[in-house]
Amino acid sequence: MEYCGGGSLADIISSTRNQSLPERSIQYISREVLKGLDYIHNNLVIHTDIKGANIVLTEQAEVKIIDFGLAKEIRYPGQRVSEYSGTPWYMAPEVIITLYLPEIGYTVKCDIWSFGITIIEMAQGDPPNRDMPAERAKINIFRGDPPELKSKRWSTDIRDFLKLCLTKADQERPGAKVLLRHQFITNQPNENEARLAFIQCLNEVSGQE
Repeated sequence: MEYCGGGSLADIISSTRNQSLPERSIQYISREVLKGLDYIHNNLVIHTDIKGANIVLTEQAEVKIIDFGLAKEIRYPGQRVSEYSGTPWYMAPEVIITLYLPEIGYTVKCDIWSFGITIIEMAQGDPPNRDMPAERAKINIFRGDPPELKSKRWSTDIRDFLKLCLTKADQERPGAKVLLRHQFITNQPNENEARLAFIQCLNEVSGQE
C-alpha cells in the first residue's frame, strides 16, 4: 500500500480551527473522490463505507480511497446487493431498508449518498445525526428529509451538488460520471494547481506557516 503521510480526511477536518474546510478545498477533494468512485464502480465494485476516515491524502495532497474490507463485487452495472454493511451515519436509505427487507437491495449509488454525507462532514465537522445513537440515526435517515448544509455561507453550486448526491430515491440519484460534469466540480483549476491551492489553504485554516 502507498504511504499516505497527509493523514485521513477526518483527521484533517478535526485539525482545522473551525473543524470545517473552505469550499474550494471541498471542491478539490470532491472531484478526486468522484474520480475514484467512477473507477471503482466501472470495475463493478461497491465500496459501501465511504466516509472521511476512509479517504486519505499523500503528503502531496493526492486523494486516495482506502479500506475495501466491506466492499461488494457485482456482476453487472445496476446489480442490487442485499448484504447489509457500512457505517450507520453515512448509510444511504436503501442500505438501511435492506437490513429489514433484503429483497430491496442497493447498488453503487449507495456510495454517492455516503459521499454526499462526507461533503457535510467536510463542511461541518461531523456527519448529520452524529449526536444520535446508531439505531436512531438510521431511523432518521430513512424517514427524514435529506440533510442540507446549515450555514448560509455556502454557494448555490455546492448546495445543488449536495442535493443531487443526497437524492433519497437511488434510481434518481446520479452516478459518479454524471456528477463529475456538475459545475461545482468543473469550476476549479486542473489537478496539480488545485492540489497546490489545497495545501496552501490547509495551512491557513490549520494555523500552520
